[in-house]
Amino acid sequence: MFHEVSDASPSLLSLTPRGNSPTLSPIIGLSLCSPVHIVLLGDSTLDNSRHVDVSIQKLLAAECSAMGWECTFLAQDGANLDDVAMKQLGRIPDSATHVILSVSGNDLLRLLNELSADSFAPRAVYKAVTVRLDDICQKMRQVLQSVTAIGCHVACCTVYAPQFDQVLLKMLVSTSLAVHNGRIRKMARDMGLSLIDLAFICTQPSDFANALELSTRGGNKVASNLCRFVRENPPECLPRAGLPPESRSTGMLLSSWLPQVACCTCAEKTRLYADPEVLELRVDEEQLKSRNCVSVQPVAQSPTTREFSQKQEIWRRRKC
Repeated sequence: MFHEVSDASPSLLSLTPRGNSPTLSPIIGLSLCSPVHIVLLGDSTLDNSRHVDVSIQKLLAAECSAMGWECTFLAQDGANLDDVAMKQLGRIPDSATHVILSVSGNDLLRLLNELSADSFAPRAVYKAVTVRLDDICQKMRQVLQSVTAIGCHVACCTVYAPQFDQVLLKMLVSTSLAVHNGRIRKMARDMGLSLIDLAFICTQPSDFANALELSTRGGNKVASNLCRFVRENPPECLPRAGLPPESRSTGMLLSSWLPQVACCTCAEKTRLYADPEVLELRVDEEQLKSRNCVSVQPVAQSPTTREFSQKQEIWRRRKC
């Protein structure tokens, strides 16, 4: 469960656990004086502002302001794995300490579009859940390897299941996501990355604003798990701890041996974040505007990704 952290300044968020759960003590290990710079990479899972009034970005930005963290939003509605590799990775700031990646959902959606155009012919379905899923997995692995080479704390996300009501779509999505998410979990274990299991967190109809996009309630769940990941992985234990910033751009190959010089208590290991509890994170817009510790640097949406996102309205309307 997410922990409320007291601060000298009033918090911008009201964190209320569901039911009558007792308030827990703050998570130990993260100094509030340590520079924390969070970067969000990926698609509309982390960039759902077009679909809800209180987006994940607003929720996270409010917590960052309250905690004195910095955050750069590079995730983009409609982005796929190629977009992350070519347009987002190169914009990660040198000061980044935590990178959160949620991508590949749109790659799977493109695959669904192709199957729909083929009227879900058995041969096309078989190719999709074998060869095409393998291709997506390989791209995902390459993106994760590139992110890991930077030397930040990295959390990758599984893909939640859309809320389709058609039996055929449900069966196809269930089968494909079981394979795909299983591979993401294995990659996280193999690379020692943290895992935010959205497939387990976002399962209720009320977690969705439409068949594809998360609601404010679902966004609260995601933002809470993101913040816990940041709190439990302090900057002092970065794989690149102690290195000057320029070493990241001139010698990323160093990351292959840097963890060996870290202390044993700071060694990278896979941590699972999958708390489905609903925490009411509320944003105070006026106070948020008055804070300057959040660096919002969104990627301008390209015509290609914008067009792709708009074309998916046919799937968003398939609400159960």
